[in-house]
Amino acid sequence: NLSASIDSIMLAENVSDNYIVEVEDCESQQIVYSYEYVPYPIQTGIPCGTRSYLESCYTLIITCQDEIESMEELIVTDSSEESNSTIVYWIIGLTVLLIVLVLVVIKRRKSDQRVDDAMKIGKYEFNKKKLTLSFQNELIELTSKEADLLDMLYNSANDTLERETILKVVWEDQGVYVGRTLDVFISKLRKKLEADASIKILNIRGVGYKLVLDN
Repeated sequence: NLSASIDSIMLAENVSDNYIVEVEDCESQQIVYSYEYVPYPIQTGIPCGTRSYLESCYTLIITCQDEIESMEELIVTDSSEESNSTIVYWIIGLTVLLIVLVLVVIKRRKSDQRVDDAMKIGKYEFNKKKLTLSFQNELIELTSKEADLLDMLYNSANDTLERETILKVVWEDQGVYVGRTLDVFISKLRKKLEADASIKILNIRGVGYKLVLDN
């Protein structure tokens, strides 16, 4: 019969030991007969194996199960490899993004540091580290003591600083200054800040000095 003939050929040619046989009607394209061959030690009887069929046009379809399983395994493997590749791409992308963010933060901190080095005093820009005052396109140089004195006055703007406090902070490491030393430096700062009328260094008689900034 048909099943015995197919099984003997598949066995002799060593094509597959696990397959499905289907008989399809050519006109209706419906399966009129099918069975599955599995490699059991004892092959059970095939249902309707002795059934008689009218002479007609039939298409014989044989599907090897081991090939299907191999394809499924291949698909799973490829999917796993694709998943691993995706993870690698994500790691690389996140690493690059982290590096970019670190560089941006470093650049911003450097920019902020440059801004912190210079401070606005009225219309002037005061840079203590560079010992300079900038007004429009004019650059005015300061001595280290002038810069220390202006920085101290600015940090206490609109508050009175006592003479003794100023002398101790600004001149402590160079001995005791007497007479009009502080007054001379104040006069020099007033001269260098005179382009902006909103800036005043007031002499608080008997007490000290006050930097006044008109907002």
